[in-house]
Amino acid sequence: MHQDSQVRKVLYNEVAFAVAIIGMAFGVINWIYSPAKQMDKDISLIQKDVAIINNNHLTHLQNYAEEIKNMKGDDDRQEQQIIDMDKKLDLILYKLDEYTKR
Repeated sequence: MHQDSQVRKVLYNEVAFAVAIIGMAFGVINWIYSPAKQMDKDISLIQKDVAIINNNHLTHLQNYAEEIKNMKGDDDRQEQQIIDMDKKLDLILYKLDEYTKR
């Protein structure tokens, strides 16, 4: 029985040693793998930020294009007003010229 308990002690020590080694190995693997996991998370966040920035940039470009179209429409209306005023001035000058010829 004495020898049986010594065998148990030895086996217990060996099992405890094996568990400690396995735990240490998992700890080292986790320690090595942890920065890689964090980099993957950081890369994912950066990709999301870039997508948001691109989307905002596209929205701004679309807004600028719409504003330019509106400005073009305003320019066309102003140009038409200038043409109309020019015609009216020509008519006034024509009538003044006719009036002065009398």
